[in-house]
Amino acid sequence: MHDQLAKALKVPEVLQPHHGTRLLVITHETIGRRWQAWHSCLGTRLRAIEQYAVTLAAPGRPDRNHPGVCLVGYDAKDPYYRDLQPYIISTDVILAMAPLFARIPGLQDLGKPAIVDLYDPFELEKLAQSAAIDPRFHEQIDAESANELELASSLGDFFICASERQRDFWLGVLLDSGRP
Repeated sequence: MHDQLAKALKVPEVLQPHHGTRLLVITHETIGRRWQAWHSCLGTRLRAIEQYAVTLAAPGRPDRNHPGVCLVGYDAKDPYYRDLQPYIISTDVILAMAPLFARIPGLQDLGKPAIVDLYDPFELEKLAQSAAIDPRFHEQIDAESANELELASSLGDFFICASERQRDFWLGVLLDSGRP
């Protein structure tokens, strides 16, 4: 079964964890009727691995359903993310966007494989948007970004991104953070 999950996520054989079959995907986006990522790459791959116990956690109350995927909500305003703790503890592999590893305390000492989603180049978006932000906050935003990237780089066992160009960018970030 692991082979099919690894194939669906395009994980090279050398990086494939050989743990259980429970995958927890944590998103920062609410899931409503028009949630675009549902039909994206992730949604397609989740359909391909229906034999696995896949849990998709999103802020609020997900307004969507999918056979073979357990949708759960969480309170994003809770600094301890208590709603997520039972799912984090009981899963075998976690997939989350890089900044979530810094925000959700339970993801910082997992002891299980972590897949870091770098598909959305959030750091580049912050740079693009910084022109609209008061310059006195730039240093704080840059420090926050650096901390998030450093933490995700140190915690991740596998990293996914959208393209070869992004891959080159993220490999540079990983090398800069001391990852081999």
